[in-house]
Amino acid sequence: MKTFASRLGHFTLSVDLINKDNFNSIMGIIHRFAEAALAVKSVSVLIARPGFEGAGGLVRDDGKIFLQNKKNDHYTDIRALSFEEQIPLWIVSKNREHLSQGNDLQDLWSDIDNLPPYKDPPELEGKTKLSIVIPLKKSHDKIFGVISFDSIQHEVITERAKKEFESITDSVSKLYRISEYYNNQRERTNMAIQQFENSVVDEKLHDILKKPNIFLASSGAAKDDVISTIKEVMQEYSEKIALVYWKDINEAGNINEQILKAISECKYGICYFSEDDSQGSFCDNYNVIFEAGMMQALTNTKIENAPEAWIPIREKTSQKIPFDFAAERILFVPRDNEKKLVHESFRNQLRNRIEAL
Repeated sequence: MKTFASRLGHFTLSVDLINKDNFNSIMGIIHRFAEAALAVKSVSVLIARPGFEGAGGLVRDDGKIFLQNKKNDHYTDIRALSFEEQIPLWIVSKNREHLSQGNDLQDLWSDIDNLPPYKDPPELEGKTKLSIVIPLKKSHDKIFGVISFDSIQHEVITERAKKEFESITDSVSKLYRISEYYNNQRERTNMAIQQFENSVVDEKLHDILKKPNIFLASSGAAKDDVISTIKEVMQEYSEKIALVYWKDINEAGNINEQILKAISECKYGICYFSEDDSQGSFCDNYNVIFEAGMMQALTNTKIENAPEAWIPIREKTSQKIPFDFAAERILFVPRDNEKKLVHESFRNQLRNRIEAL
């Protein structure tokens, strides 16, 4: 005839996914069996935890039982003894009294003498007459806790009872490990989901679906013919790329901070360095040089969403640039002998550079 333990063992082998609620439901079934068989009123799974002044201890899932394993080199409770010595215990009182009312305790399973005191689980409060404590084992016989069956009825041990409770404990060990694995996997999954969600927000990955921006930096005194031509050409590409011109930034606040923020959010850049120097020639604007330096630095990094490329534009008669942009092919503004912009040539050169981005 099949026993309860054999049915539980068969069930344990048939499942591979148990959450905490499932585990508690199974423990409830075990409790009802043990109560019907031996008047067990409390079934406790106690798991080893560090701490407890360095001595280690056992904690029940609901937090209502905390046991320090040793104090002053003595075991504090029979459950601590079972865990540390890795032995099963069948504890009764020699005079059949309640276990917590005296020290006249007897172990009928492993024949251990000089037993430590017994502490009732909170749901029994001085009514326990039998406590069966068995270590919970992982693979390779490593102990990770104990299970205790506490009864209000004095019962002597039998070989059949020992085998039944050993088999039940073996199944509980396996089911607890399955539930722990599930809970750990769930926590790691939830954490991974949260990290993924945060990364999407932080990195603005949705921006890759939008058309890229190109930032146009220039002096406030830049030649209108050049700026207007740049805008005309960019209008031709308006369905593929959006122009962000610094003069069009009109939000309240520090304009320099807004420009730097706009540059960092653009995929490309155009820098028209030159401005009139009031002597019939051109010079480079230092603000534009700074912004170009920022673009150059960002394009050489591996930062997510940093600008990828930029186009430097200068007048041929500008003074020598104060630092080296030789690696960037400078687009020089074509002008005729009367210093008028050669529009078509400039447009074609700019189109070619934009196509190459």
